[in-house]
Amino acid sequence: MSRLLGVLLAVALVAVGAASYTKGGTLGATGFSIGIAATGFNVLALWLTVRLVGHASSGEPAPRLGATLVALAFLVKLPLLVFAGLYAQRLGQLAGTWFLAGVGLVYSALIGWAMTRS
Repeated sequence: MSRLLGVLLAVALVAVGAASYTKGGTLGATGFSIGIAATGFNVLALWLTVRLVGHASSGEPAPRLGATLVALAFLVKLPLLVFAGLYAQRLGQLAGTWFLAGVGLVYSALIGWAMTRS
């Protein structure tokens, strides 16, 4: 089931990316790419923070530099997402719309992945 989900997510990414370019041109593809990248960083920072907290609960000391970088990424993730959205909106209406499509695709994929794991 997990492999099928990976294939479906790859197909969805390519299909929506192609649609962003054919329907929105370069602005649509740019907005979609910004949405995928910013939301991917947001999810990665959250996942690393959860792993760090789990590691800290085991009683072992976490690497100081790694913990600092993860904490910094956690604090930067939301402002980065907001600024990326504002930048996409400034590029044009199509870029803002496709930015939201990229955000929605990442979070939908995350929900689908979580459902297959439970």
